[in-house]
Formats: sequence, C-alpha cells, structure tokens
Amino acid sequence: VLMCEGTPTCCCFSPTRPTLAFAGTDHGSVVVWDLRELSSMCTLCDMFYVILQDHGSVVVWDLRELSSMHFVYKVGEDEWLIRSPTYTTDGVFGTDLGHHGTVKSLVPVVSVEESHRVAASVEKIQTAHGGLSFQLASMDEGGAIIFWTVIEVSRSSLDASETDLGLTPGGLIKIVKSSSFSLQKLSRKANLSGPMSARCLQLHLTDPNHFFIGTDMGYILHMVRHGGRALPGLYTTEQETVTEVTAMDFCPFGFDYFLVACGDGSVRLYNTDSEVPLMTWNDASAARPHRVLWSRSRPAVFYTVDESRVVCTDSNIVQVHQLAQGLAHGSSDERDKLLAKLQSGVFSG
Repeated sequence: VLMCEGTPTCCCFSPTRPTLAFAGTDHGSVVVWDLRELSSMCTLCDMFYVILQDHGSVVVWDLRELSSMHFVYKVGEDEWLIRSPTYTTDGVFGTDLGHHGTVKSLVPVVSVEESHRVAASVEKIQTAHGGLSFQLASMDEGGAIIFWTVIEVSRSSLDASETDLGLTPGGLIKIVKSSSFSLQKLSRKANLSGPMSARCLQLHLTDPNHFFIGTDMGYILHMVRHGGRALPGLYTTEQETVTEVTAMDFCPFGFDYFLVACGDGSVRLYNTDSEVPLMTWNDASAARPHRVLWSRSRPAVFYTVDESRVVCTDSNIVQVHQLAQGLAHGSSDERDKLLAKLQSGVFSG
C-alpha cells in the first residue's frame, strides 16, 4: 500500500525504470516512491509508481526500498506494508518550484519507440542501479505545466535529505524542475480571450516535443517545447454549445489521430493536421466521461469511462483514415463528396 499526504489525483509509472512510482496531489505536490527491494509481504510489481493529488503535490515511490524504512500494519492474519513517498515536492516550501492547485495530469515524456526499446531490455533495466534519468510533465487546474527531471541520488550522498527537504532519509530518487509553461500565456499566443482552466494534458505518441492541453472551454491547445510554432495551434469544435474537454487519447497504430471526450458525453475524432473534428459521436444518455481510451489491439475500437459504466464504441477508423486522405489529395468535388460522407457517418460506397 502506497501512502502520502493529501489526496492522489493522478499517477503513472516510470517509462524507463520498473521500480519507480509517481503521483500528483490535490494541494499541488509531486511525490515519488522507490519500490526496489520489495518485502515478501508486498504484492506490488517491481516498478516506479507516480500519483498526482488534488491539492497539487506530485509524489514518487521507489519500490526498491527496504520494508524496514516503512510501516507494517496487521489486519487479522494479514500484514500490510504502508510505503511513504521517497520524494515529494511538498518539501519545497515558500518557492515557485511546484504547483499551487490541484494537479490534473501527469505523463512521462517518452515516445512509443523509446518505450518499446525499454520493454525489450527490461531485465537489464531491472538489474541496473545507475544512469537513471527521464522526464515527467505535470499540469494543474490553473494551467501551470511543469517538466520534471527524475534523477537517482548516489549511495555516497546519503546526506542529501539534509539539504533537500523533499527527499526521505535514505531515499535514492528525487525530481528536479527543468522548465514550465503557463496556459494563460499559451492561450494569448492562440489569440484566445478570457480565463480558461486546464482539464487534461497529452503528449504526442511519436514526438513528445508536441503537447496538447484540453480546456474547460472545449478548445485543445497545441504547443511545442522546443523549436518552431505548432500547427494548428488550436483545435475547435463546430458545436455552438461550450462543453469542457475531459480526456484525450492518441491513436496507438501510427495514424495521426486523437480522440477527445467532452463533458456532455460526446467524443470527437481529430486529425493532428486539421483544427476541426473529422467525426463526432453524440450520446444523449452518456454521463460526463473521465477517460477515453483507444484500444491497443483493435484500431476501430475505443472506450469511454464515466462514473457508472464503460462504453465500447466500434467505429471504422481505417475508412475514416482513407476518407481523410482523400480530403487532402482529391479534387474539390471529391473533397465535398467525402466530407459529406464523414459528416453523415456513411462510409460505404
């Protein structure tokens, strides 16, 4: 059992080291658990684990740590190991280094190709204890986006917790802020007026330099960390009613598409090159979705998750891809015909 101060709001595992866990909290902290050297009573897998909490903290667990560093509770005949975080940004008081509101999203900054390379060499990674370094991106409801670098403290620097208040005594994992962005500054660049709140954050699967921010106004902002300008910089909707973006997910099969779930229960399909949705699925009976997930085995299937159910939608994404290609390369008459098919949802013929 992993324990921290505050309420966890989101979490993730390390993409490169299978013994780290991370979390964000409701008061803006980021915490880390180092889960190495598991005890026999602990049933957690050998991974890093990360969670975001609703007060803005980010917490990290290192699952390699000895059970003697943590608490053990006995309930009947069962014993439970309660692991406190290895690192938390709650220790950075009186600075502007962390979040000041509920953390809404936490994602590893890693491409699909890099994840596959890591999975192929997982045994080597599990036995290695040095050279750990990767990045995380966290975002709070105010639109502050922070990129963190996860680093491993050398065993010769066991007094590091005396100078870094976020590091637990004996801990070997810490996170350091590397850069940050503001949603309000990004919205001004996109020529949007009025206050907006951030709802979700996603990085492009093949190029994590591109990041996408869902907002309470129904817009999706597209930005890049390094280099030139992201195009299009803003994804909109043709609907007149404003509805918040609650979740996003990218196509895992190499197509440049992403799904957007909205507060009214609808789901939109975008191509990364087009600012308007290719398709919109409306469900009047749907509740506010918390997640939208593209199937990892069936390209035409996606799932939406709300408070009471999981909805499976089987759509012909492959034909949508062919139609979208036709929109880009066909004549004006062909584009009009294909657009009519997209809008009607009739893909045959």
